[in-house]
Amino acid sequence: MQPFMRTLAFLILPFCAMGTLFGAESDAQKRQRIELQKRHDTGNIYADVYSARKSGNWDSDIWWLRRPLEDDAPKGPLKGKRPGARDNCDIYINKGGTVTLSSPASVYRVRVLADKNKLVIAKGGNLSTDSFFGYRGKTTGFMELQDGGELNINELFFISGTERADTGTGEFLQSGGVVNSAKPLFLTAPWIASSSA
Repeated sequence: MQPFMRTLAFLILPFCAMGTLFGAESDAQKRQRIELQKRHDTGNIYADVYSARKSGNWDSDIWWLRRPLEDDAPKGPLKGKRPGARDNCDIYINKGGTVTLSSPASVYRVRVLADKNKLVIAKGGNLSTDSFFGYRGKTTGFMELQDGGELNINELFFISGTERADTGTGEFLQSGGVVNSAKPLFLTAPWIASSSA
């Protein structure tokens, strides 16, 4: 056995022995740990992630749910479940689609993640969010604000791309309605990308 492997084994074995000695985490302990992590999650890292996986109205059963502290894969579609004020929300419809909001909704973060996906805020729609990330990827995504709709953003407002890998085009189409943003609008992150507003 090489010296590095012996050292690594020496460091890992005590933790394995402690796990055996003290037993596995009980369901109650796991629930308590998850609750504490969520309660002290100031960056919303452990927030539930709702993904719209098919076209439809925001208030319909189009949402899948992934709980980062509990699940690896989204589960759904969910009957009667909608993203809430501390949840993250992704528009992720394979081969393109549209999600239409025509009532008030509040979420922590909104992202448009798949090619030719569109989020439409129609008459009566009022979306409040901490952060809006327009298209994230290599092709095209859209956000449309129609007459009688409202978009309220408290922190980050990106039309396209926030990472170096995001080289697609984001479009923000406004034919009416009101946009309230507490911070500046960023057409793109500092990487190569294109946007229109």
